[in-house]
Amino acid sequence: MRRVPRVLAAIGLVVAISLLAGCAGLTGGSIPPGGGLGGLGRATGVIVRGDNANSPLVGASLRFLPKTNRSRVISGGGTTDPPTPPDWGGGGTGGTDNGGTVTQTEPTGTVHSMSGSDGTFAANQLVAGPNWVEVTPPTGSGLARTYYTLTITGGMDYYLYLAPLPTSFTTVGFTGIQVTPETIDVSVGMARQIGVAYLGGAPPTVVPSMLVSGNCGVISTYGEFVGVQSGQGSVLVKVGPYEKTLPVRVH
Repeated sequence: MRRVPRVLAAIGLVVAISLLAGCAGLTGGSIPPGGGLGGLGRATGVIVRGDNANSPLVGASLRFLPKTNRSRVISGGGTTDPPTPPDWGGGGTGGTDNGGTVTQTEPTGTVHSMSGSDGTFAANQLVAGPNWVEVTPPTGSGLARTYYTLTITGGMDYYLYLAPLPTSFTTVGFTGIQVTPETIDVSVGMARQIGVAYLGGAPPTVVPSMLVSGNCGVISTYGEFVGVQSGQGSVLVKVGPYEKTLPVRVH
């Protein structure tokens, strides 16, 4: 009996986010595919506190930054295209890299968004290819700026359940995550709980981030995958530096 209101609540969230993104609502129990315009992608979702899944994060800023070796210009030595995301400031010069001065410029095609009063957001016209997803929590939130990697396919929708972790989060004694089930196979309108166990010394209570690809489902406030349209995709589960990808099939 408890499953029905949970699934209805999740599908209600899909409707709200679909309208926010400028697309039609559910038609026949599904989200219209190919939400990206002109071969571009689109992402919708919600941001919650990484220490409390029941607390939506209001006023968090997001940037979708295409990965490119021209994202960072080094003068006076150093290297380009660093393995970790630079602090792009939208222009200007600051900091050093291997002894060189770093000119920080946003990559062409960067998309900005912000979470609303319920933590939801929408980002349209995302450039195809690998992107950094940067989440900057509001000042004073006690949460750390967080980066995710998302590979965009033109014409595809992505649902992102993002949970930036507290600044006090540490990986000391924390060696990985174990995610169940290993694959997800559900019918449209059905939910499947995603369980995350922490290996090694368990960290303080943290909330996993989950990124859904494939136009086929969303993540509920209970950490469930909810199938909303027939198709195949994946769910990337991430906690700190550890992540696991689950294949998904909705029928």
